[in-house]
Amino acid sequence: MSKKRDIIDAAIFLFAQNGFSATPTTAVAKKAGVAQGLIFHYFKTKEGILVEIIAELGDKYISETDKIIANSENGLDAIINIIQFHFMFENENTTELMVLLLHDIPPAIDSQSTEASIVLCNRIDQTIAQLKECINKGQADGSIRNDASSESAFIIRALLNGLSRLHFSMQDKPDYKTAIFEAIQFCRKSLEI
Repeated sequence: MSKKRDIIDAAIFLFAQNGFSATPTTAVAKKAGVAQGLIFHYFKTKEGILVEIIAELGDKYISETDKIIANSENGLDAIINIIQFHFMFENENTTELMVLLLHDIPPAIDSQSTEASIVLCNRIDQTIAQLKECINKGQADGSIRNDASSESAFIIRALLNGLSRLHFSMQDKPDYKTAIFEAIQFCRKSLEI
């Protein structure tokens, strides 16, 4: 494994455990087994590590959902398959997602002024565009009703993000398989002809 990968993996672990703000680069360097200067060689700033984590995770998600869309029989099936994939992805990338969902991402991330916020918003926009593509595909192939608006893509994305956030933060969680089934049924009922 490369030193850069060691730094990313150490940062994911520590950011998920302690939060972004409470994790100094000295701790990341120690956990990665590298000199602190190497972090700044690869990433320039601590936020640069966060940017890399967001980009990696987002690109992985988007790449897989592109394959799902291409291999689905119709637009509605693509949305259902994306929902199922979302929860599988969440299960396989729990620590990385905890960095994004539970802890103190820098406050400026919401202002669109930081590199991390730009990368995050870009990846979110891409996932919404994919869902819009599925809706358009479904309307063309007859699996999704014609009066379903492209804003449905925002609602589906918000539903998935909200369920993930609740799953990570709630102590008394509902049965996850039931929640996935209900999310699929909800989307199916709202989009199906």
